[in-house]
Amino acid sequence: MKIENVIHSITRRSQISDSTGSESAMVRLELNDWSCGIASGVGFGGMHAIMLYGTLLASESGNLGTLYQPSCPAIPSLLLSAINAFLFSILDIILMLLTFYGTRLRRTSDSTSFFPNEVNPQKSESILFLTVCFHLCAASMTAFNFMEKGCYFSLPLISLVVFVCAIFFSINSVPRFLNPNCEMEHVD
Repeated sequence: MKIENVIHSITRRSQISDSTGSESAMVRLELNDWSCGIASGVGFGGMHAIMLYGTLLASESGNLGTLYQPSCPAIPSLLLSAINAFLFSILDIILMLLTFYGTRLRRTSDSTSFFPNEVNPQKSESILFLTVCFHLCAASMTAFNFMEKGCYFSLPLISLVVFVCAIFFSINSVPRFLNPNCEMEHVD
């Protein structure tokens, strides 16, 4: 919220200083939970993917042949790592959107709330706790990769966690995001 207020004050100052009515004075930075959540999720998920997949790709780029691991003898190690990076990137985007929604529900003042009819600190705490649980659950599913042929368990289970998280998000958060009365008010 503090960052939003700073950005709004900067855009207001630029509109006042440019009184010629040019197009740049009319440009307004749109801030909402969709765009901020997706941007944060892509940033966090992208870095997560670089750490999961990029390091293995860099270390294997000079080697001849294909690396297979005992945990997944049917799938090359690079492909397994790419699938894990993809699943965790999708999960990071969904969790970031859930976090933005849960954080909005923490607001205690009805006049400044993004969802004025739904200020609920208890629901906020449960949503924020579930985001941690979803990520912890998905991360713990990678422990199967220490077993022989463990990827046959880990990949479907991580996919299941991502799917359950997406369903939870679509049931609890998407209706609030899509409600036309929930648009942020801009201070001009």
